[in-house]
Amino acid sequence: MNAVIGSPSFYGAEDENVFFNCIYSLPDFVKVTGKGCELYIDFKSEVSNEAVEQLLVICRRWLISIDSLIDLKNPNNEDSPLWEQGIQ
Repeated sequence: MNAVIGSPSFYGAEDENVFFNCIYSLPDFVKVTGKGCELYIDFKSEVSNEAVEQLLVICRRWLISIDSLIDLKNPNNEDSPLWEQGIQ
């Protein structure tokens, strides 16, 4: 299973390192591949609700649109305020 997010803008090497360390620490993470302006994040199995929550945090932190994550929204995670578009 995979998730797709947009590529972030980094403000330095340390910012980039922190971002990818967050990606690498996702539950059941296998690999991340960049294609164009998107990052494809592969997982060992179905993306867990914990991983979805962490992806939402990562997207919010690096100002990445969460639109591509909408297919991961389900009754167990839909109440998270991180799904709200107005959060900056």
